[in-house]
Amino acid sequence: MFNYNEVQNAIITYGHKYNMAFPEGKLTKVTDANPKDYAFNPMKKFRDSESEKSLPLIFSFFMSETSEHKYINLNKDFVQGALIDFCIEQKIMMPKNHYKSIEIVEFHIALDLTDQDPAESKASLSLSFDE
Repeated sequence: MFNYNEVQNAIITYGHKYNMAFPEGKLTKVTDANPKDYAFNPMKKFRDSESEKSLPLIFSFFMSETSEHKYINLNKDFVQGALIDFCIEQKIMMPKNHYKSIEIVEFHIALDLTDQDPAESKASLSLSFDE
C-alpha cells in the first residue's frame, strides 16, 4: 500500500525520466476513470480486461496558493511502473516473476502481486452452459 505522498513522489520521479511535467500542488485524490460499480458498457457486453486496463487514472492536485485543483490522466501501466521503480529505489523487496497490478483503495494505491496470471484466473472462473 502506498499513501498519496509516496505515490506523488513515485510518479514525479518516474515522470522526470521521460521529461514529463506535473502540477506543483499536493496530490489529493486518485480516481479510476472506470468505476467498478459499472459492470456493463453501453453496448450491454461485459468489459474485457484489456479495455479495462487501458483506461486512465485521474490524479487531482490541489494548489494551495491559488486554491484550485489541477487534473492529469495517467495510464495504469505508467503508475505501476512508477511504483515498481519507487520500490527498487527504496530497496523494498518484491519477487520478479510475479504478476503485478494496481488497485485504488481509499487514500492509497495498492500494488498487488500474484503468482498466477490474472487473465488465466478470470478465464477459469467463467461458467459454460455445459456445467
